[in-house]
Formats: sequence, C-alpha cells, structure tokens
Amino acid sequence: MTRSFRAKTPEETEYIGTSLASAIRPGSIVLLEGDLGAGKTTFVRGLVSGLGGLGVKSPSFTLINEYHGNIPVAHADFYRLERADPRSMGLDEYLDDGWVVVVEWPDRLTSIPPFGGFKATFKHLGLADSLDEETRLITLVPLDDDSGDRLRYLDFAGLEEIQ
Repeated sequence: MTRSFRAKTPEETEYIGTSLASAIRPGSIVLLEGDLGAGKTTFVRGLVSGLGGLGVKSPSFTLINEYHGNIPVAHADFYRLERADPRSMGLDEYLDDGWVVVVEWPDRLTSIPPFGGFKATFKHLGLADSLDEETRLITLVPLDDDSGDRLRYLDFAGLEEIQ
C-alpha cells in the first residue's frame, strides 16, 4: 500500500512526518529520497517530534544527528559521500538497539539494512494556489507487510491525498 499527499506548506510536510510517527516501531528504517530543498529535513522534524524528540537540524555537515525521545532517532545524511557502508556507519547497531534510523540519500548506501519501515519520496510540484510556498508530492511506501498494514490505517486528517 502506497500513499501520496500534496503538501502545500512546510507545516503540512511536518504534519505528514508527525502522523507517520505513530506507525513507526523501534528498529525501523525510514529512507528519504528527493532533491535538495524538497522538504526532507522538515519531514524529519515532524517525525522526531511525533516520537517525543526535539531540536532537528540538517545533518548535512555531521553525517548523523541523534535525537532522544520516546523512541530515539538517528538522522543520517549521506549527500556528501559517494558511497557509504551501513555497517561501517553504525546503522545496523542503531537498528539492533531499537533506534529509528532515518537516511537521506539512501542511494549512497552500498546496501539497505533488512529492517522494516518506510521509504518517503519528495517531489517539487511548483507554487501552491495563491501561496508563496512550494507544493510537494510526498509518497510513503512501506518496506515490509507489517509497515504496510500500519500505513493503511493512518489518519492524515486535513491533507490532500492523491490516489
């Protein structure tokens, strides 16, 4: 089950992350794909907030930022790397220890750890109706059946879902 939403503001992008947090389990991975400035870090701010953490900032210069909440989050950004081995980066250890691992630029990984979770893709759609904000299409794809079942029943009240 895949679900797609039109987010017209950063607040809507953040809300999608906050909503997805209720479907996240300890030891889950969330892969984020999209161009620079597509809203990935804004989405992560909502996800971390939904898991009880605060203070999200772009990890562009620090590869991995850690956030402690009800479920801890390791937010990795591999944009500046050509290739990254998940084991040498410690991703498997985070996942084994019950952290949620969020990966920006997962195409740089030599392999994707075999854990459940979600992939979120972000695409610019242009200016929103009468707003001075970029509209984004955010698509959520479960990485396993259990995550798919949880995604199916999530309520994203007030958002425009694209079928």
